[in-house]
Amino acid sequence: MSEKGQVRKSMFSVQNMEELGRLYESDTPVLAYDFKRRMVEGWTPEHSHHRGQLVALTQGLLIVETENERWLFPSQRCAWTPPNCKHAARSVGGAAGSMVDLSPEMCRGLPKTPCVFNTSELLFAIVHRMVGWDLRQPLDAAKKHLIATLRDEIRQPDRQLLRLTIPREERLAMLRRWLRPNEEGQELMYKGHPFLGTILSAHPLRLGVLLSGASILLLLLPALWAHVALIKDTASPGWPGVGFWQRWNWSAMYVVVLPLIFAGTAALSRACASIFASLTIPETNGAEATVTKLDGSPASDFLASISTEISRSRHLIFGGVFVITAALTIADVALIARGYFLRIARHVAFPFPDSDWSVAFQLSRPAFDFYGWSQRGPASNLAFDFLAYTAQTLAVFFGLFWIAKYWATLNSFSKQLIDNEIDFRFNPWWSDPLHRMGLLEVGKLFTGFLFVAVLFQVYVFGHRLQLIARAGTNLSKYADEIMKNPKSIHVLWEHRAFQSCTLGMWLLLIFVLLPVVVISWVPLLRFRRYLRRIIAERHRTLRGDLKRFPEGSAERKTVLREWDEVNAANIWPNGDFAGWIFLTLMVVLTIAAWFPPGLGYLAVGGGGALLLKLLGGFLPKAKAAGDS
Repeated sequence: MSEKGQVRKSMFSVQNMEELGRLYESDTPVLAYDFKRRMVEGWTPEHSHHRGQLVALTQGLLIVETENERWLFPSQRCAWTPPNCKHAARSVGGAAGSMVDLSPEMCRGLPKTPCVFNTSELLFAIVHRMVGWDLRQPLDAAKKHLIATLRDEIRQPDRQLLRLTIPREERLAMLRRWLRPNEEGQELMYKGHPFLGTILSAHPLRLGVLLSGASILLLLLPALWAHVALIKDTASPGWPGVGFWQRWNWSAMYVVVLPLIFAGTAALSRACASIFASLTIPETNGAEATVTKLDGSPASDFLASISTEISRSRHLIFGGVFVITAALTIADVALIARGYFLRIARHVAFPFPDSDWSVAFQLSRPAFDFYGWSQRGPASNLAFDFLAYTAQTLAVFFGLFWIAKYWATLNSFSKQLIDNEIDFRFNPWWSDPLHRMGLLEVGKLFTGFLFVAVLFQVYVFGHRLQLIARAGTNLSKYADEIMKNPKSIHVLWEHRAFQSCTLGMWLLLIFVLLPVVVISWVPLLRFRRYLRRIIAERHRTLRGDLKRFPEGSAERKTVLREWDEVNAANIWPNGDFAGWIFLTLMVVLTIAAWFPPGLGYLAVGGGGALLLKLLGGFLPKAKAAGDS
């Protein structure tokens, strides 16, 4: 691109595409030219070139798909595609740059597979020089030396592994095409986990529809087949429904709640790459980018650095989540498995802890009404239980895996800016009209994560109340007894209802709920402390400026205005008040799930804390020295 924004013509292109095509088919050893694609272009048909192609991208993003891999090609990178390599490509964000096409003879000894190189000033300089060559002039010694240098750089590249493996089994490929996963999100968060990345970065609406439809097809309808969908406990003083459809923590959870949660997680996964990349783009008002290199140069490798940091823990995360999920599942189904073994193998009745759909074959009539359906044997019941608990295991695994990956993403992002040994710098936008220091979009990622966490906590708290009702306690009477004696510690303790907790509920409280609280806030609190330190450092700088400028001077007024901007800055990327709201909600829901009788006190205390925080916003901020 020239200074005026016009595409610089190559001497090779000789004014028209016909001439370029003729030169391409000739035995010309090197052909270099500039290119520019529209903001977003669809996939080109699969094709190949008899020439090797080096692309130096200066703007946008190219995505190149070969037979079994997909390559992400960000700006300020060079990429190599060997001769006769079948591939398709599309562009995102108005891709522009330069291409160098090498003849088959020039490609001998060069890599046989596509690759993306780390930022190389030398490669860019070589390509820039070649684009300006005049083909009408013979190749002199200097040009031949430059071509040899180019080949050496391609032959021994400092490669970046910005690639994703694409499933070629037809059904998996069809699933991938339908889910439309986000390549940038996959590369950033799920490097090394292509299948999991496909699911967790899928189109949110499509993923939600898929999960909801699969739950209906593989859980609700088989429940009808197994005759466990609708069962009534005629002697129950509480909720009488013990069928699969009547237990909302199973039916509604898998058809409605989990699809919504995973749709939200997919939306967040897809947003991470674009939001982090936006921080490296200068502001429209001419201000420098929010994130740059320490020397002020563009942070073109910011996403790659975050991705590399995340990928370091990929084996630990996968293994840890697998072990935790296996432990949760084994603990949850151990008694049921033992009961089925005794019943089927030894024909011995087993006193199951729960009398519900999971052991419907052993429920006695007329104490349990099957609404006209026959009562099937243990084999059919066991087959459906296997389906249900497999779905539960997959949901737990995917949920924990996403939480761990998202935490790693936020933590890695924070580390890039906080760690002094990493070559990136945070440049606060103090004049941000929303007072987020240029981190408004990052705040959306934090808020989204916290929202998903709170949504899950609401489910756990609701399930806790459901178990209390299933134990025979009327929830209205339960609340009335607490409200009549709100100051009695004895009454509050007597209504803790721990006896109603199943093993699954204890596992939710211990292994899922509390870690979510910790994981959600560790990177945010860490980044919050960093932003507070940034603000303190800015205050010190401004105090020094005030000492240099006399009262009433224009320079002093400018410094005082900047002081007010710093005072107005939020230390939560998602906004101070929004951050405190989520923190309060998470603390209230966590404690309430463990100790439901304390909900009233928690609500009053949390509301009071938020009110004090709101009123605190009206208190005067710290003034600059000498400012009246």
